[in-house]
Amino acid sequence: MSENIQCVIVDDEKNAHYVLKNYINRSPGLVLTAQYFDAATAIEFLQRVQIDLIFLDINMPGTDGFELIKALQSPPKIILTTAYSDYALKAFDFGVLDYLVKPIPFPRFEQALKRYQEHSGIALAEEGVLGFNNFITLKTDAGMVDFPLREISYIQSWGNYIKLHTVKQTYLCTATTVEVERKLPKSEFIRIHKSYIVAINKIEDFTGDIISIKEPQIDLPAGITYRRILAEALKF
Repeated sequence: MSENIQCVIVDDEKNAHYVLKNYINRSPGLVLTAQYFDAATAIEFLQRVQIDLIFLDINMPGTDGFELIKALQSPPKIILTTAYSDYALKAFDFGVLDYLVKPIPFPRFEQALKRYQEHSGIALAEEGVLGFNNFITLKTDAGMVDFPLREISYIQSWGNYIKLHTVKQTYLCTATTVEVERKLPKSEFIRIHKSYIVAINKIEDFTGDIISIKEPQIDLPAGITYRRILAEALKF
């Protein structure tokens, strides 16, 4: 099934609108839903209409881009587009996906779009069809990291973070198991406990209340509410 990514441009510069609109039109699967030249008007729209992605300027008269983000209770994915590189660190504190410095070349725009696809757990084919990607991107202490799905063994809830365990290493990531679960293909990953999601191909055995994982070798608890689903899915 085809599905479009609904985009909005918020920028006070006409030339920026021209460039971004052109880039969006060149990208299959992207649909430009609205354009705004000031953040205040955009906020009114964004509080009423569900949007997937905003291309957002920072420095605008009146309300700036950061204030727009704070004004939205559940902001959509955001790619900042600005003439200044000074705000990059602050930008990622606001959870933006990418930070594009004007003038923006099309290959850099494509790279930002790819990050959106990775972060959302989807991939755009040339004809605009959506499907799961073969890796997910998560924020770590070292910045945004791409994790190939084939290397993930299990994911563990850790307070306001998660621990992502790969075959060789463990990473502390800024996310929740619920957020990560949405990005993972259900055919390859399964929740076994409120605190654990595991890669199905890394499961070695299931004995009712214990899931044995290979690579790394470890036993994890199977939650009572998940055991029936596990038994049907794994058929051990």
